[in-house]
Amino acid sequence: MAASVFGESDNIKHAVEAINELPQERLPAMLNRIATRILVVDQDPFTTEEKNNLAEALQLESKLTELILDTLGFIFETTAYHQLKPNGLMKNLALVGFTQETAEAIVKTWQAQGAAIVTQLRGRAFYHRSLVRTKTETRVQLATDKQDRRAKCTGVLHLDIAQEGQVNPLTLEMDHAQLSEFFNKLEIVQQQLDQMA
Repeated sequence: MAASVFGESDNIKHAVEAINELPQERLPAMLNRIATRILVVDQDPFTTEEKNNLAEALQLESKLTELILDTLGFIFETTAYHQLKPNGLMKNLALVGFTQETAEAIVKTWQAQGAAIVTQLRGRAFYHRSLVRTKTETRVQLATDKQDRRAKCTGVLHLDIAQEGQVNPLTLEMDHAQLSEFFNKLEIVQQQLDQMA
């Protein structure tokens, strides 16, 4: 039996069981809300108050409600990552135990919102750090009467990395061999990025 792209963790299994038991008339609105809020960076689909109200309306514990919402968001993001077509999504939903009716509701929402989700996630960075500025310098330490007669040369990279609105400096000092190895690794990364583009 093939494995689902959504995995088979205990949390997924528990969430699937709970989602299957949700009133089917409430599911499309929840799915639509989750799918449209994936498009907004760093914003939960539901506020804490809304989650509490939803848990009360569905007669669920707040932890289970949170698990259901997180799992549905995970399903849309994973579907986008794997670029699943509706039939592929339906098969993967069945593999993790969704009922036919629940799977159809998820697929219907995916058909309506999927293209926008894929476009949004392509433009989103997976890491919340970004390189904002680079500066380089070359240092030469000349020989003294107490040291070796050769000059010691090093390259220094000053990188400013932005994370959550703050810029943190990072300085790397490398000799010729280290710098050469570093640039060879960057070339490999560049080739891999070129192949993916």
